[in-house]
Amino acid sequence: MRLFDILFLTGADAFFLVVLAVTGIKCSFEDIKTGRVRNKIIIRGLLLGLAGYLLLLAYSLLSHRLKIIYFRDVLFNISASWLISYFIWYMGFWSAGDAKLFMLFSFLMPLEYYARPWPIPFFPSFIVLVNAFIV
Repeated sequence: MRLFDILFLTGADAFFLVVLAVTGIKCSFEDIKTGRVRNKIIIRGLLLGLAGYLLLLAYSLLSHRLKIIYFRDVLFNISASWLISYFIWYMGFWSAGDAKLFMLFSFLMPLEYYARPWPIPFFPSFIVLVNAFIV
């Protein structure tokens, strides 16, 4: 693996983790201050994450090292986390802010940072769900 590839992949992970941390801190302060999580913060994090994934996809296509399995796993993880968080919100166990925040966190967390083997093969964000919200 070339040095540029290692730096880019590390940079991509760092980008997602920085966006995740900054969004989490902003949401925490906002929740403590007002008792709400504003959509503006969630949408900003979602747009930054989407831009990061599009750049990662473009780099993968241009370097001829497209790992479609990674993007498939990301898509399955995001879809499952969105469905489950919507269901938990709909059943009344969560507020809307918690559901949106979980969706965003599962979207921004790089898959490499989840423990393998995942408890549910297509839903690695289950670990975040248990550690952050259920416990």
